[in-house]
Amino acid sequence: MAPRTKRGLSHQSADIKALSGGETVTNDLLEYIPANWMKLADTAMKNMAMLKTIDNFKGSDYLIDESHKYTAAIVPKPEVVRRIKEDRAD
Repeated sequence: MAPRTKRGLSHQSADIKALSGGETVTNDLLEYIPANWMKLADTAMKNMAMLKTIDNFKGSDYLIDESHKYTAAIVPKPEVVRRIKEDRAD
C-alpha cells in the first residue's frame, strides 16, 4: 500500500475553504490573458534577439568574456541579513 491517507502525503491541506475578494474593481479579467501572452512573447523575442546578438559578436573586440571575474559562493544567512541591514541604514 502507498503511504496515503485521507489527508494526503505528510498531512498537507490547502486550508482554503472559500475564496473571497476585496472591494477593488478589476478590469475585464479576459483582457489580462492576451495581455499576459503578449508580454511573454515580447520578452521571448527580446531574449532571442539578445542571444543572436551575442552569437554575432563572438570573437570580436566588441564582446569580452567577463565570467572569470565571478565565482560561485555560499553566503551564510546571517551575512545576508547583515548586509541588507547595512544597505537599508545608508
